This record gives sequence, C-alpha cells and structure tokens, in this order.
Amino acid sequence: MLPEGLTIYTTSLNVVRKEIDDCRRLRHIFDTHNIKYKEVDLSNNKVISKNQITKKSLEAGLPQVFVGENFLGTFDTIEQWNENEDMLMSKLNEAGYKPQSEEESRRFDEEMQRQTEEIAAKEIQEQKDIRNPPPEPKFQFTSEASQKTYGDLPEKTREVLAKLSVVPQESDVDLLRFMTIKHHAKVLDKMESGTEHQEIYSNLIEDLKREKKLQFMREMGLVDDDVVDPNDTLKELHAKSEERDKKREESIQAAREAASHQHKAEVAALEANKLAEQQRQWEEMASKREERRQQEEAARQREEELRANAPMSDKDKFQAMLAEQQRETSEVEKKFKAYQEEFWKANCRPTEESGSPQ
Repeated sequence: MLPEGLTIYTTSLNVVRKEIDDCRRLRHIFDTHNIKYKEVDLSNNKVISKNQITKKSLEAGLPQVFVGENFLGTFDTIEQWNENEDMLMSKLNEAGYKPQSEEESRRFDEEMQRQTEEIAAKEIQEQKDIRNPPPEPKFQFTSEASQKTYGDLPEKTREVLAKLSVVPQESDVDLLRFMTIKHHAKVLDKMESGTEHQEIYSNLIEDLKREKKLQFMREMGLVDDDVVDPNDTLKELHAKSEERDKKREESIQAAREAASHQHKAEVAALEANKLAEQQRQWEEMASKREERRQQEEAARQREEELRANAPMSDKDKFQAMLAEQQRETSEVEKKFKAYQEEFWKANCRPTEESGSPQ
C-alpha cells in the first residue's frame, strides 16, 4: 500500500543520467511553488520497490509522481504543467492533493524507518537460519496412529517387546506383525544368555525383514517353499540377470560385427563394379580406336589402288621415268662399288713394312 499525500518516487543511483537530472529538476519545481511533498528513494528501499511503482503507473522510468494510490505523471508531465502555475495547482487539486503537516511527514518517516528495520531484521534471521539450521527432532513413538498400530499387535508380541524395554520405530511396526512363537522363544533365549536388548531387537528386525522379503519372493514365484535365505536366491537371480545381459551384449556385438562385415562387402562390391565399369569403358575406347585405325588403313589402301589404276599424265610419266632412271643408276653404282671392292681385295695386298699396296 502506498503512502497518502503527494509523493515523488526518485532514485539516487547514478546509472541513468537523465533520471538523476529529472529527479533534481522535479524537486526544484515543487520547492519553487512551495508544494509540500514526500520523497521516497527507490534505489535501496526495502518497503516499496520500483517494480511495485511501475506496475501501478505502467511507466518504466523515474521520477514518478503519485497522490496516494493515484498516478499523477512523470517529470515530463509535471514540466508541461509547470508552464502555467494555475494548471499545475489545478491538476494537483483534481488528483486530491492536500498539504501535509510536519507531524504527518515525521510519522511517515518513522513508519518507513520501522518497516525497513523489520525487513532488515527478518533478512538477518533468515540468513542465520540458512547457516545454522535447527537440528531435526529425533523420532519418538508418540503419534496416535503409531500407538494404535502398535496396539493392534498380538499381546504376546507386545509382552516380548516390553521385556526388551525398546520403543519400536514406526517403520518397524509392520515388520513386527510377522513375529511368531519361534521368534518369541528366540528372543527370550537371547535375553537369558545375557545379550544386550538393543542387539536382540536389531537382530529380530533383520530376521523379520529377511522373512518378509522371502514371503514376497514366494508370492511372486521367484523362489521355492524350501528356500530359507532369500539373499542366495537374489544372488542367483542377479547372476542370471548379469549372464542374460552379457548374452544380449554379445548378440548385439555380433550383430554389429555382421553389419560391419556386410557393409565392407557392399563397399568392396561397389568398388569391383566401379573397376569393371572402368575396364569396360577402356576396352570400348580401345575397340573404337582399332576400328578407326582399320578404317583409315582401308581408306589409304583404296587411295593407293585408285592411284595405281588411274591413267598417268605426261608429267606423271616423266616423273616415273626419272624415278626409274634414278633407280637404275643407283643399282649400277652399287654394282660398280661392289666390283671395285672385289678387285681391290683380289689384286692389291698391303706390304709388311709400310702397310701400303704394292
């Protein structure tokens, strides 16, 4: 709840320069017109928060002017009204402005100070509670429901527990329902042997837990009626479960390996198909080259045949005659050279001294 009277909500944090300047100028306007107001600094206020003010005014910035719970405006609004003094006072009067006495202002300040101190003290106490939480109370068999449940136990069971002088915990009451004459006799025998009562009670609870577990396992069909200790059965079940998990893991691993081999086989098949396709393309290209070569060879042979069978012109005849004469001349020169070499070998021999022919 906001205070009554004209109140301006300001800030002293020098974060937004415009807000600081607007707060100072707003105070100057009210002081100039001798308008009594209360100022609430929201920068470190534990009683009234900025979020509370902005939700009421739907304005984000500071300063903001209220008359009680009614939002009057921001600094821009007051500055606009300040251009006409009569307008500023008429707007304040319309909003319900009434000058407050110094006594009212003093009471307001004291109330704000008291609420601030109460909130600060509460925060300090919360911090202490966080650092030093109170100890949790120990369980005692005192609830009416627990006493009623304990009272439903067989009389013989309650007599044995009374001799042990122990107060059973609430969680043990359901276990004590499983006590039989066998347990009663076992407890009394241990008491006569001088065993501590607390130890006897602890062993009794362990036995009852084991028998309750065994009964549950029998009802579920996990063990036979002749099984005495359920822990062995639990170990066997645990071992079977581990073996089953191991087989499942092995089957999963085998499936992964099979999938890996299949993937490798598929990759190898794709590579082989790729190589075969490349080989087929190369053979096809070689076949085309051979076919083109054969076509070129056949064309060349046809061209030679056409040249051989074509009638010769005078020029071609003259060139053929010259070629024939050159061929005959070449043959004659070869024969003459061969004859000259034979004659040289037959008629000329080198001397022993000079190595020249005689």
